Amino acid sequence: MMISDVGDGRRTLPAKLRPHGKWILAGAALTGVAALVISLILPKFYRASTYLLVSESKIGAAPLSGAWQYALLPTFVPFVDNDALIQQAIEHFHLDRPPYRLTLERFRQGDYLDVQIPKATRLLEIRVEFPDARLAADLANYLAQGSIAYNDRITASDTVATQDFLKQRMDQAATHLSAMEKRAVEVRRRSRLEDKEKTLNILLAEKESTVSNLDQLRLALVQNDDRVKTLQPLLNNEPPIIKLKKSLTSDRFLEQAVEKSGSKNADSLSVTEETVNRNREELQRQLADSTSGASAERAGSAEAKARLEQIQAEINGLLAELAADRSEVEGATRDLQLARESYESAAREYRNAALTVTAKSQELQQITPAVVPEKPVRPRILFNTLLGFLLGLMLFGGIAWLREAFRAAAPADLRWVGEEEPAEVHRR
Repeated sequence: MMISDVGDGRRTLPAKLRPHGKWILAGAALTGVAALVISLILPKFYRASTYLLVSESKIGAAPLSGAWQYALLPTFVPFVDNDALIQQAIEHFHLDRPPYRLTLERFRQGDYLDVQIPKATRLLEIRVEFPDARLAADLANYLAQGSIAYNDRITASDTVATQDFLKQRMDQAATHLSAMEKRAVEVRRRSRLEDKEKTLNILLAEKESTVSNLDQLRLALVQNDDRVKTLQPLLNNEPPIIKLKKSLTSDRFLEQAVEKSGSKNADSLSVTEETVNRNREELQRQLADSTSGASAERAGSAEAKARLEQIQAEINGLLAELAADRSEVEGATRDLQLARESYESAAREYRNAALTVTAKSQELQQITPAVVPEKPVRPRILFNTLLGFLLGLMLFGGIAWLREAFRAAAPADLRWVGEEEPAEVHRR
């Protein structure tokens, strides 16, 4: 029946939808039932969880700061969530066979694995959702143990690599030490320090003796020169011949001879005797001895002085050689000591290689093994049913609102009215 539209624009949305309430509720209920049926048909998924503790080594350096520790935690996620370990798990539990027929790509697409880091912890949470409850727990534990084994393999590989590197260093240090030992022996043999030191001691003793002899010769020379200067004037004052005149009567025998001769002037008779001056001869002998001694001492002093200069030159040359040789020997000894310390350090580091790697590595420990879950986590039947009902309400309510909107867009003087809807009729 064609009637005119009066007052339709003033109706609210609930008033517009109220006439369609029954079929909107029926549609929402139908949608909820469909969601319930689908949830019951879908396969059930069970969730198994386990935790790994990322702990520091019990030995080694001081711990890192807390912020740095937490920043490093995401680097351990690939230890669990990696393709190689997942492929091993698929093959280990025969998930590539019926009924699952999983591949690595299908496993990834199915979101069976989720690895998370709980906030402000040093834990890795491993979640496995799988249609089989026991397989979910077994997969979670397998992945946890596999990641621990993977970390242990990395540590062992680092240990072997570190040992090989340190072994090469130790071998190089041993070769260098052997070369330094040979060099030290060769330098010591070539330098002949002991022989040169003995020669130096002999020269020093000879120098001391020569200096002493030279001093004695110089003292004797001074003494002889002084003696010559003293004896020469005395010698010049002494006559070579001494004449002695004496009376004949002074001698009893001569006096008797004169008496027998009958000489009358017996008292005036005298005799003169000449003799060599013994003092002059003694002075002359002493002067000759002093002169010859001075000449000998002067010659001896010159020879001793020349020998002393020669000894000093030999000592200076020997000291220069000893200084150079000692410097070379000390350098070789120092190099040998450094080589020995380097070898001992390399050997110590090689022995402690495993300890060094362990001190710098992190440990993974499974603290809570996954247990077989009792209830599925998917699908959530009640949630899905309510969600389907709400979606049905929204869907059918929207359809009703669109229908009313189309009706409101009809010509202003005519519109279709339902049987239950009141209408005003105007007659012409």
